[in-house]
Amino acid sequence: MPNPEGVPPPEGMPAPVQLTIGIVGLFGPLSFVPNPLQAAIGNTIIWTNNDALQHNLVLDDGTPIGNLAPGQSSAPISLTTETVSFHCTLHPSMTGQITPPVPIVDGLPPDASQPPMPDPSYSPSPDPYGGGSDDGYEDDYY
Repeated sequence: MPNPEGVPPPEGMPAPVQLTIGIVGLFGPLSFVPNPLQAAIGNTIIWTNNDALQHNLVLDDGTPIGNLAPGQSSAPISLTTETVSFHCTLHPSMTGQITPPVPIVDGLPPDASQPPMPDPSYSPSPDPYGGGSDDGYEDDYY
């Protein structure tokens, strides 16, 4: 374990964080929430079975995570590499991944929910219906 309990992290290093991955069903990569999980080396990961079925999880390198009954959680696993893949041996379509955190740019993390900035060189194509409001229909609403 990179940072034994009770030992503070080296100067300038963030403290490890414990993160949880929920097992929510048998829907391939959608079986795990979040998927992928963003985590840093030294963080600990726990898998919690929120599904109604038993799951046996292993890291793709063969390291066992645990045979988890409904409602059960795994022991914490310390992250020692940047990217880790895992799967359920009972339900092979259930796959997941842990990836490094997205870097912060200009003090703000990227927000995937926001649309990209428009291209200033973009110019829309002409209206295929002749343009304007002169379409032959009354614009009055009754």
